Amino acid sequence: MKYNEPILVRLDPIDYCVFEDMSERMNYDDVPRDPRFDGQHEMDEDDPRYGKYCGGRFNWNLLKWPEDHKEDVNIKLQLMRLWSTTMYTQLAADLSYTNETDSSIKVGLTEEEKDVLVKINTKITSGIFNEMWELNNSFMRKKKIKKVGI
Repeated sequence: MKYNEPILVRLDPIDYCVFEDMSERMNYDDVPRDPRFDGQHEMDEDDPRYGKYCGGRFNWNLLKWPEDHKEDVNIKLQLMRLWSTTMYTQLAADLSYTNETDSSIKVGLTEEEKDVLVKINTKITSGIFNEMWELNNSFMRKKKIKKVGI
C-alpha cells in the first residue's frame, strides 16, 4: 500500500449559502443526514447577520481516475476520513495553519470542551483504524454494488 499517492477529494455543497436570505430551505431527502449537524448558525437579534442563513452540508466524493480501475480505494477513503479528523482537531485547538493565505480561526473552546472533543475524536479515529485493520485482513473487499435491472 502506498500512502504518498494523492487522495483526490471532491466536496459538493448541498443547499449551502453564506449569510444569504433564505425564506424556505430546500429538502434533500436522498442525502443521508442528521439535522443536528446541518450546520445552520443562528445569530443574535442585534447581530447585523441576523435573519441571514449561513451553512449547509457537503457531500464528500473520493475521486478515482478510470485508468486506476484496479486500485482498491478503500484505504484511501479511510485516510481521507483521518485527514478530516486532523483538520477539525487543529481548528479546535486553535492550531489551524495554512501556507496559502493568512487565516487564523480562533474557535475559543474551553479546556473542558477540548477534553470532550478528544474523547469523541478518539472514538472516531479508532473506528477508522478498526475498519482499516479489517480491510487489510480480509479476502473480500468492500464494494458498493449498484442495482441491476433485469
